[in-house]
Amino acid sequence: MPGLIECARPINAGPMHWVFNAAVHWINLWVKDGTPPPIAPRLETTTEPGVDPVVFAVDSHGNALGGIRTPFVDAPIALLAGTGNGARPPAFPGEVVPPTSRFCSIFGQTVPFTDAELAASYPDHETFAAEYSLAAMTAVRSGFLLPHDARALRHAAALSDIGE
Repeated sequence: MPGLIECARPINAGPMHWVFNAAVHWINLWVKDGTPPPIAPRLETTTEPGVDPVVFAVDSHGNALGGIRTPFVDAPIALLAGTGNGARPPAFPGEVVPPTSRFCSIFGQTVPFTDAELAASYPDHETFAAEYSLAAMTAVRSGFLLPHDARALRHAAALSDIGE
């Protein structure tokens, strides 16, 4: 958001509205008939409880382990982190970076994979589409995606050029 919030790196772009859809669905069932919502495992850490700062355990791509899993973290095309961002440094002496940019640390970061990293993970498009589809269906079984949202995500992955 130029002029308002200027971060050193792009903020975490992991879309959560599909998870929100599932959360609203489960809350509705809980209120309506007492069916409790699914509970995700906690994010995994490599530090002892109470130690500051908390260090999250990550997979080979750098994405956190545990928590709510979606295809964006289980068949990733980018590192999606909740930490590690900061305000953009001044581009020239005397430039004032907006003071609201200190909020960048709470928005996390997105680091897209390089072509080489994508090729190492997904040697062809079919591999990517299959892994993404499996991750979407796993998220449905876990209760963190609704079936119709998972279908839309699988369709988008099939139309992508990842692995081509």
